[in-house]
Amino acid sequence: MAADRFNQLSQPLIFKFDVMPLWYQQLWLQVVAVLSAIIIAFLLVRKYYQSIIGLQKKDYENALALQRERQRISSEVHDDLGASISGIKLRTELLSRKTADQPAFKEIDAIHEAITDISTQVRLIIWSLDAENDEVSNLAGFIHKQAIKIFEYSNIDLHVNTSVSETPVTISGEKRRQVYLLVKEVLNNIVKHSEAKNAFLEINLYKNRLQISIRDDGRGFDPDVRKHETMGIRNIYARAKRLNAELKIDTAHGKGTSISLKLNL
Repeated sequence: MAADRFNQLSQPLIFKFDVMPLWYQQLWLQVVAVLSAIIIAFLLVRKYYQSIIGLQKKDYENALALQRERQRISSEVHDDLGASISGIKLRTELLSRKTADQPAFKEIDAIHEAITDISTQVRLIIWSLDAENDEVSNLAGFIHKQAIKIFEYSNIDLHVNTSVSETPVTISGEKRRQVYLLVKEVLNNIVKHSEAKNAFLEINLYKNRLQISIRDDGRGFDPDVRKHETMGIRNIYARAKRLNAELKIDTAHGKGTSISLKLNL
């Protein structure tokens, strides 16, 4: 707007124009950017989960291959070495009977006992290698059977109580072996040293936590002294440590012994 010489105002000039947004402010470009970000995020998440699945698949395949190898070794040891040892055991047993009244009887009988011990160890190895036994229920059943054998010729009454759920709970072969050997050590100590009338073995499984309790009504002992003086007690503590298990020994002279083992599976 302007004024002339007569101070008359002229008509205002009006200009109309549109302000275009910058290139990165355009709607179509923003939509493309959001979609691209979503697609990239999807691809990254997909790749991550594929890598996780690939690792899990590889771990599963390795575990399956290891299980098959364990099964193969177990079968070969059972069929070859086990059969050979059983044959030697039978021959020495027959020979010891024939030489019962001869000077060589003691030597032959000692050889027979050594072979029997080797046979027992081989059976334990086969049992621990066999993948079909990788369940707590199998461990409980095996311990029950072996405990009966340990007390078979003793004057101690063995009372066994097992409470293991029917739902399969896996335990590795090495853990099974260590648990059994620990329990065996305790039971052998009861037979040899406790002078008890009764022994009690309880095996329980609660929420993937294995609990084994062994007690007797024998003479008991001083745990602090026995821990350092006897190999048996040291072995029990050592096996519990390998298992990363909680071990408690409660005993005193004339009050029997109670041993509890708690293991997270």
